[in-house]
Amino acid sequence: KLKCIGNVEELKLRLGKGHHLSVSLPSTRVAVLHDAISEIAPGATIETQLGGNIEYVLPRSFAIPEIFALMERKRDELEIRDWSINQSTLEDVFLEVTQQSQREVEKESGVVEP
Repeated sequence: KLKCIGNVEELKLRLGKGHHLSVSLPSTRVAVLHDAISEIAPGATIETQLGGNIEYVLPRSFAIPEIFALMERKRDELEIRDWSINQSTLEDVFLEVTQQSQREVEKESGVVEP
């Protein structure tokens, strides 16, 4: 079944989760980082966290310049080793579309697979 039509950028914008922010810092500083991220990007969610390596999915409504300003302002205080911000990938879009499709099938059939 055809699920989406568009060029790569349109699909990533329309169906992707948003931007991903990855930060590497000492694990003792993660809570402070989380508070700061929540202030400028309410609705940001932690996608993965392993020690001081944390990846957020940022809502579409946030302003990219605010992330740059925050990282610059908090770099020394939080001892940020490295950080990056990326747009959703085409793989993210594919996974999201297949998960949506699976949820629709489960809803129609009444069967939820583990």
